[in-house]
Amino acid sequence: MEPKRSVLTDAGAEQSRAQLQVYYKLAPFASHQAGRVSYLPDETERRAASFLQDTLAPSLRLDRLPKSRIELHCLVLEDAGCCLATAVNCACLALWMPA
Repeated sequence: MEPKRSVLTDAGAEQSRAQLQVYYKLAPFASHQAGRVSYLPDETERRAASFLQDTLAPSLRLDRLPKSRIELHCLVLEDAGCCLATAVNCACLALWMPA
């Protein structure tokens, strides 16, 4: 069971709207690049997570979910060249909620 995570701003005040956090990770065997993949996120993974967050945040009604955090974890198991577009589509499907 995961520990409860509080949603506070840097100043310690509670948030009036939700936060969206995106985590993007390539599996060590995901691509055919030679070399070992580090456990820590590299620049490519940070840029992909930032792109996903910038793409998804405008489409979410974060103001309707005060004191909330939406976490999106994307683990790429195989990278055939279009994994970022696929990640956007999968995230949209996962976050879709009927009105």
